[in-house]
Amino acid sequence: MKVDAYAHILTPRYCEEAARLLGTLGDAQSRAFQLMLAKDPSLAEVRERAAIMDAVGQDYRQVLTMALTSVEYIDRSINVRLARLANNELPELAGSDPARYRGWVAQAPLLDMPETIRELERAFSRGALGAQINTHIAG
Repeated sequence: MKVDAYAHILTPRYCEEAARLLGTLGDAQSRAFQLMLAKDPSLAEVRERAAIMDAVGQDYRQVLTMALTSVEYIDRSINVRLARLANNELPELAGSDPARYRGWVAQAPLLDMPETIRELERAFSRGALGAQINTHIAG
């Protein structure tokens, strides 16, 4: 069995919220986001992802992790809200097809450390296999 432990995805509500927020930053940010989705539809489209997985083979599985956009680090409240949204949607998606998805990795809202601890505790209680810690946060 092949397991992709870094299978990036943008879950549906998260993707909608990121697109909305990026739209408030201006056309260039919004266009870059749309271009990213156009280049790799499997980032946000579960059917596209399934087709690619099937092409790789029946023994291919994924552990889902969030793909990042530039919007996560606009400010703390957005950072926390998007992390919660991701950590609500990822277990739903992983649980929707356990034969394909071996689990999910929590998103940590690193701009607010007390909230990071609370959110990761919540995510682990919901079944997260680990936490994604991005090293490019706030400098």
